[in-house]
Amino acid sequence: MPKHCYSRFLPFAACVLFLSYGAAQAQITITASDVRGALRVGTVFTGYSTDATNPVLVPVGTASSAPQTWDFRSFEYTESETGESIDPATAPHISSFPDADLVIRATLPDQSSTTHQYMQVLEDKFLFHGLGFSDDTSLYRFTPPMVQMTFPCTYGTTWVYRSDPYSPVPGITMQLTETWTCDA
Repeated sequence: MPKHCYSRFLPFAACVLFLSYGAAQAQITITASDVRGALRVGTVFTGYSTDATNPVLVPVGTASSAPQTWDFRSFEYTESETGESIDPATAPHISSFPDADLVIRATLPDQSSTTHQYMQVLEDKFLFHGLGFSDDTSLYRFTPPMVQMTFPCTYGTTWVYRSDPYSPVPGITMQLTETWTCDA
């Protein structure tokens, strides 16, 4: 299966946002209004991936104030998913994610199922509430909602997400902790 930007921990929309801003040559700052504009209703996205047997390594190195660039032109890319920002009121699981004000409907080319990603853009952070799948019974909820980005987000911005404890199977308790740093 191809390796691609979309994962259960980083919604397709956030990947597109990071990748689209990654083309800039100067230091940027991402704000809540930038995210709302980039992911407005009707926006269509296409994700591309490389072969998982030939991973693309990004040698980020150590943090530096000097500009860093990477050249990915020599890699072969295939379409890995498509997505569209839709009106949250039309999303099939919106009643399970009442605070979501942004929904991305994403489809993987090799699968018939559709995923709906339920997110919320606040002035100080971008939250991922969870996923709903095309079979109306499948939901995945982040409790509390996963922080995808804090605003303003610029080089060096760091944020931490820590889930409530949960039990995926009886007798086992887990807790997810993710630390993010905007490093490029």
